[in-house]
Formats: sequence, structure tokens, C-alpha cells
Amino acid sequence: MQTVNNNICQGDFYDSYSDTNYQLLGKIIESVTNTTLDTAYDEYIFTPLKLTHTHLIAYSSRAEVSVKQIAEVYCKNINITKIRSNGSYWADGGLVSTSQDCIMFLKGLREGKLIRKETLEMMHKWNKIEFPLQYGFGTMYFELPKYMNRFLKIPVLWGHSGSTGSFLYYDKESDMYIAGTINQTGSNMKPFILMSKIIRVAGIK
Repeated sequence: MQTVNNNICQGDFYDSYSDTNYQLLGKIIESVTNTTLDTAYDEYIFTPLKLTHTHLIAYSSRAEVSVKQIAEVYCKNINITKIRSNGSYWADGGLVSTSQDCIMFLKGLREGKLIRKETLEMMHKWNKIEFPLQYGFGTMYFELPKYMNRFLKIPVLWGHSGSTGSFLYYDKESDMYIAGTINQTGSNMKPFILMSKIIRVAGIK
């Protein structure tokens, strides 16, 4: 996911967060596939999963038929949309998509349409980063201690969150995929509280 190079928009975690490895991974993908990253995305991910509203910002020819307007993003009261939507973001979080396409992607990942089951299990070898999140290979795991969840009632989730309040997660207990954004930096917990409310409103918990 993307980070914002603006100290007033960052917490302690994002001050030390680096996307360098994802940039290197993008270069490795281009070397292995002998094509551009956006073309590799299209061939191996977008087309197989029928993600018609997803593209790599500032690089893809799909942009004209993909998302027509990018949602605005704010840091407190400052509109930082232009910072987030320029060509400096690439393999480290430069994808533009819709909630529906995001869910189709996560479902495809979980159901083995992109990688083998064994590979997904390897991605889910969790390491602690910042409470209550743990991190695997490109995926996050969220679980609150029982004493806290007695009041908050947020389910165990895996997927990924972004620094701008975007979220894409799967709840195994309810078999529910949830995607969206609060379009606001500076709060790591708000997306999880929102997801919990969505699940409760759906009558599942």
C-alpha cells in the first residue's frame, strides 16, 4: 500500500515504513516477464480475474476505460489527492481500483486462481508489526485480544489496509469479503471499526 511523504499525515509506523522492496519486486517482475509492469498485471491478474476497473496509475492504457474518477483523499482538512495520484507511485501502491474489483481480486487469491494454496499459506506466516496487526508476505492479519474484543467485537480478518484508510479484508467466520475506504489518513483503527459495523449490520454477528 502507499505511504504519504508528509510528516503531519504519518504516525510512528508510517515514519519507518518503506515501499522499496515492492519497487524492487516490480523490477523483478518486468525482468522475468520481459514486459512492462502494467502489461504483466493485465496478463496475469486483471484479465484472468476480469478486473475491468483496475489499472496502474499514470502507466496503463487501461486508465481510459477503468476508474473514471479517483476518490479524493484527505490528511485532516488537506486534500492530498494529487500527491497520491501522480506517477511516482508504481509497484509500491500505484494501483487504482473499485471496491468490487478489489473483492474479486481477494476472492481469486483465496480460491487459488492466482497462486497455489501452499503459496498462500506461506504468505500467511505472520510476524508482529504494530499492535494489533501482523504481517506476512503482502498480507495483513488483524486480531484483537479477547479482553478487548469483548467490547469492540471486531472479527479476525486477513487482507490489507492502506495509509489513506483503504481496506480489503476477508472474515473467515462469516465468509465475508469487505472492501472500501474512509479517504482519510492518520487513523489505523477507523477502517476496522467500520468493517465490524458492516458485518453486524449484515446480521452475521
